Amino acid sequence: NTPTPANTSTPTPTPTWTPVASPTPTSEGITLSAVGRKVKGLQKADLSWDPPGSGTVDVLRNGAKLYDTPNDGFHTDPIDGRGGGTYTYQVCLSPPSTTCSNTASVTF
Repeated sequence: NTPTPANTSTPTPTPTWTPVASPTPTSEGITLSAVGRKVKGLQKADLSWDPPGSGTVDVLRNGAKLYDTPNDGFHTDPIDGRGGGTYTYQVCLSPPSTTCSNTASVTF
């Protein structure tokens, strides 16, 4: 009578899940500046970025896309609000991508 060997099977390791981060917009050499001004009491923000390029850029105010505009290095956002407030801007290459400028703020 041959003895039965003990259970020598090796347990299968449980796979571990590693979360993958969403891409974060990065500033890849696009430098943005913003200057606020009022015209007849209405707020305007003059945006300029360097270097300009071809195509278009998306203009974001407070994290939300407003519109796209030619990538010529300059744009005026006609906020047209009255009173005070702070607005934060960013421009991103179009079509939507993660290549964005730094953020720049204007305060009225």
